[in-house]
Amino acid sequence: MALTTSIIGREAALVRIKSSSHSSLEKLAQFSLSCNHVLAYMEINSGKEAMMVISAGNKRELVKFLELVRSLINSDVVEISAEYGILPSEFQVLLKNSCFKCNYSTICNNNVNPVLFKNNRNTHTPR
Repeated sequence: MALTTSIIGREAALVRIKSSSHSSLEKLAQFSLSCNHVLAYMEINSGKEAMMVISAGNKRELVKFLELVRSLINSDVVEISAEYGILPSEFQVLLKNSCFKCNYSTICNNNVNPVLFKNNRNTHTPR
């Protein structure tokens, strides 16, 4: 299922994370595979750094999500930097799961149902 950013939120950030341990980035990669906020993830510089593109409804949610990411690899974080921007209004975001298996869904509010009902429309048909 794919939804446009006009429904789920257009705020985005390109995040670069430097870590002292490759295993912590592997943990972050597994988290990224199932998180609807993460649009893209890649490891760079021989697995010592990672880059993520994340999205949310507003900057406050982005910052909250970045704190969650930081807490996942807290002891191994060397540096985190973020560049903020806005996604195009008709950009399609694939929903990966409904967060029933996610241990962090209560923290980041990344549930599918609130996303679908956020715009208060009677129909929630993806464009």
